[in-house]
Amino acid sequence: MPLRLVPHSQGRELGKLKEKNSFETSDVSDVEEDTLAGSNKRCVSIFNRLCLTLDDDDEDDVALIRHVCAVLTHRGALLVALTLASLLRRMDKHPQASIAVTGSLYKYHPRFKQLLEAYVEKFCQGKRFETFLSDDGSGKGAALVAAIAMRTSVISPTTSQ
Repeated sequence: MPLRLVPHSQGRELGKLKEKNSFETSDVSDVEEDTLAGSNKRCVSIFNRLCLTLDDDDEDDVALIRHVCAVLTHRGALLVALTLASLLRRMDKHPQASIAVTGSLYKYHPRFKQLLEAYVEKFCQGKRFETFLSDDGSGKGAALVAAIAMRTSVISPTTSQ
């Protein structure tokens, strides 16, 4: 019997989806990648890994998973952007800021960086900033890299306006 995540299918088996942490951050990235590519390949793979049955004609479940992943992506980017925007607004004496970001979500998610920057821009209109990956595995290193980048961009004669 096929999985139906939509309301008309109450009582159906949800496989491993009921287990804690069974749907991982990488799954959200994979679903978003599928959405951008117009494919169901990764979604079907995730459903299979979770021991869920998905019929070819059952697009409702795929659409629901895509919607949930899109909402989670936007929510995550918005929460981080609000924090960054708050900090940027407090940095009045610096006309430009460099933000070093670490983490697999920023590194691998197909839309997170773009959404994060769009939300920061929305809440800090007129403030110049850049985000970049600092893949050292710790936030301390990311902060240090951002501080160095900011200092060199202020001192360097090639700073773009």
